[in-house]
Amino acid sequence: MGGSHPLQLLEWSAEPQTKGPRVRFRLKSNLLKPVRSVSAALIFRDHEGHSLSALPLSPDLRIPPGTVKIEEDVILDPGMNELLTPDKASAVICTRYVVYSDSSLEDF
Repeated sequence: MGGSHPLQLLEWSAEPQTKGPRVRFRLKSNLLKPVRSVSAALIFRDHEGHSLSALPLSPDLRIPPGTVKIEEDVILDPGMNELLTPDKASAVICTRYVVYSDSSLEDF
């Protein structure tokens, strides 16, 4: 593995929407090879460490080694609008496994 976190969250924001917050985040690949498929999620916790929500990353995420990518998605829960703010929550990317472009697999 190329870094302490295979996919590193650089920053995130959440914009309240009627259906639930639109989450925008920047992530960096610390992997040594290009990714073909991924099983990972953006996990939100309150400042006491309790889980608030999870946003699965697209399994088709393509990200070359060392590059930064901006992604966005909506959490379909209007109750999260008030909770997903930087002063109330923190976020981390949890990576289960990646399939590289050469078809090799790495579990984390």
